Order: sequence, then C-alpha cells, then structure tokens
Amino acid sequence: MTNDFKLAPIFSDKMILQRDKPILFFGEARVGAKVKLFLPNLALETIANETGQFQIEVPPFSANETVSCEFISEGQHIMLENILFGDVYLVAGQSNMEFQLKNDIEVAQEKMDWSKIRFYNVPQMEYPGHEISMMNWEKANENMSAVAYYFAVKLFLENPVVPIGIIGCYKGGTSASCWVSEEVLAENKVLKQTYLEPFERAVLNKDEAELEAEREAFEAKSQSFARKKEAFIAEHPEMTLMEVKQILGHSPWPPPMTPKSYGRPSGLFHTMLQTIVGMKFRAIIWYQGEEDVQFGSVYQLLLEKLIKQWRQIFGQDELPFFIVQLPRYANAPDGSWPIIREIQEQVAKETLGAYLITTIDTGEAYDIHPPSKRVIGERTAFTVNKILNQAVESVTPRMGRLIRSTIVIENAKQLTVIGEYPFNFPGVEIKGATLIISTASEPVFQYAYENFPRGYLVNEYGIPVSPFQVDLPS
Repeated sequence: MTNDFKLAPIFSDKMILQRDKPILFFGEARVGAKVKLFLPNLALETIANETGQFQIEVPPFSANETVSCEFISEGQHIMLENILFGDVYLVAGQSNMEFQLKNDIEVAQEKMDWSKIRFYNVPQMEYPGHEISMMNWEKANENMSAVAYYFAVKLFLENPVVPIGIIGCYKGGTSASCWVSEEVLAENKVLKQTYLEPFERAVLNKDEAELEAEREAFEAKSQSFARKKEAFIAEHPEMTLMEVKQILGHSPWPPPMTPKSYGRPSGLFHTMLQTIVGMKFRAIIWYQGEEDVQFGSVYQLLLEKLIKQWRQIFGQDELPFFIVQLPRYANAPDGSWPIIREIQEQVAKETLGAYLITTIDTGEAYDIHPPSKRVIGERTAFTVNKILNQAVESVTPRMGRLIRSTIVIENAKQLTVIGEYPFNFPGVEIKGATLIISTASEPVFQYAYENFPRGYLVNEYGIPVSPFQVDLPS
C-alpha cells in the first residue's frame, strides 16, 4: 500500500508501444484515489484498488503515430512525451542476448542514428529489495543488446513506416528455470528434482552470515582468477584463447546458491519479468540454453513450459516465440551442445507459433561469447519479417522426411556444403534439397551433430540447416 502516485518504471518519455493492440497503463496511487489519463481526443479514468494498484486500458493506435499523454491523481501530474506506436519485441535470455553493442567487433561501422528504433532494458534486480538504477527508454545506442540492435535495424529498413521497440529482459549465466514461476517447477516431479530441490538443500539450515561468506569466497576466487588470467595473457600475447584456457582452466563457476542469488529458481521471474507484465508485444526473441546444457534431458520440458507461461502472463495465447539456436562452441563436454540444439528445434517444431533461428555458422571454439552478433541479429530479422509480415510459414531449413536411404530437407530448394564435409557417413550425395545415403556405416546418421562442426549445409538463402541425427531403418 502506498501514497505515492507513479507509473510502472517501463513507462517513460520516448517509449514505443505496440501498435494495433489495446495498451494497458499501470502503476500505483493512494488506495481509492481517482487516476485520470488524457490523450489527444481521449480522456479516461479509473480508481486505485485496495492495494494501491491501478490500470487504464487505451484503445489501439496505428503505426507511427506520435502522442503525449498526461496522468493526474489528487493534484499530482505525470507527463509522458514523444510516445510512438510500432512493433515491440521482447528480447530475452542470458549473456549472449545481453551482450552489448559497444562490445561487438563491428560497432564502429554503425551510425546509430535511428530515431524510430528505441529500447528499454529491464533493471536487473537480482532479489527483492536490491537497490539498482532505474532505466528509461532510449534511442538505439551502444548500450543495447547487440543481437537486438542488428535485428531492429534490419527489420526497420524493411519497412521504415513502423517504429521498432525493444524491451530487453535478460541476465547472463541464467537457466531457463530462473524465468518461470515456482508453481511451474513444483508441479512437475522432474523439474522439481532438477531445480527446486537442489536450491532448497543448498540454503538449508544456513544463516545469512554463512551464505554471505560463501558468496564473498566465490567473489574473491573469481577476482583472483581474473587477475591471473589478465597477467598471463599480457605475458603471452602470442597464445590463443584456447591455449590460455588449456593452461589456466575455466573461470570459477557456478556461484553459490543463496536466497539472493540471481541464478536461483524463479528468482528473476518475479524481480524482472513480472515488472513488465501488462505490456503487449509483436513477438518474443529467446536466446538462451548455454546454462542448461548440464540439464539437457529436461530442457525440452522446461522450455515448453516457459513458452506457455509467458504467453499466459502477457495475455497473448498465440504470441510468436522465436528461438535462437545455440551456435558452435568447442569448450564443452563432447556432444552436450547438439542435444540442446536438437531440443530447440523440436520445441519450435512442436509448439504452435514457435520458430527456430539456426546459427551453426557462427560461434567461437573457445569463447562462449562470440564478439560478432550481426549474423544472428540480421537472420532473426529476416525470419521474423518473412513469417510475421509476409505470411511465410517457415524459412529455417531442417530435416523433413526420411524415406529409406533418402532424407528430404524442408524449407530448401538447393543445398550447399560450407566448410568441411558435415556428415558421419562417407559418400552422401546432395541433389537439390535431398540427401542420398549410399553407404550406411552406422545405425545413426548425423549431420553437423557435434559441439563445433567445421562444416554445414545452407539453403538458397544462405541459412544453415539445423543439425540433426536420425536412426536409419534396418
């Protein structure tokens, strides 16, 4: 309960709201207080409920309209100016989605003069009461997600009449379990055993001093490793990152679990995601999975439940959900990343309104944070534009039918091998979009099914075929 009159933090000057859908403004006021909203040719009002929350729904606006609005309650005024209506995308996930444009190796080429591309980063509140700076909507700049920037620019250039808004909700090192509710995890025995119960055991019977000591010990170890690595690289500038890692090993991970850990199950669902519930989106772009490689056997179930819950809480049952498939990465247990890629494809295939973005032509062997995000961002824009704006059902090439010794690839007319030979069988012949297996040396046929494949197939658009494996008929 509060006497303050304020809008939710996501509402600020320069924001972009979703066109052609009713807009919900929400915030806090004194219990029972009237709240009035004034827009051009429109006045609406409501009353704050028993907990001091209020909501006002506004009829849809068309693309590219610019308005200002004023909220009044008990003599207090809030003015919002330069509001645009366009297409708003929720970009979410972990560190590779969070990776900022200023760290991208191609940032110097970008003019970043886009008045109709704007973004808002959801404050990374790690636990309730965590003091953190609030954010405002900004024009596209180097502090936004690099993937989101390249995505937004390419999409905007396809149709400059429609402004592009980006809402970033991400945090490095997070499992998908951080982004769903406790109820979702608890209602399934496997998810409960995988995520909730280990956390409960980790904090059981520990007081705040013990938990803080664990956190401080981890921080000290991490900082010591960082200093050691920095000094070693300075002494050996000729060494590759792979050679450095082979000598020094990995940086300490994971951090200890505490009630304030951002990696705790369901934590960021409450402290970040729920702060933007009420917003409307054109689609969600999800780039995550690295942290769940260790739990590959349950990732499909977890991702399916995440998509379902996010659609529910945002009130958009058919909200398009685009899944960025994991790129190449060698420095992981053998065969672990192909499992997650296969699951991502399967979820996209089996979930209505979910789509896959393949990225097997990108990635660094020994850097889990590839320094160039242009390909991923622009390919996502290409896919989104084809599916949402041109009514194409799917553009990502993937395995379709298996007919005896022949595999037909969907969403392709002509396949081309890039790099090394990408199959585990010799003598595979490519005819158009068909793979013809002449010699079956193993019971399972694999294409690019490894952590860091050095060859892959692309279709006529240059989009890589999603890696796969398939049992061959005996």
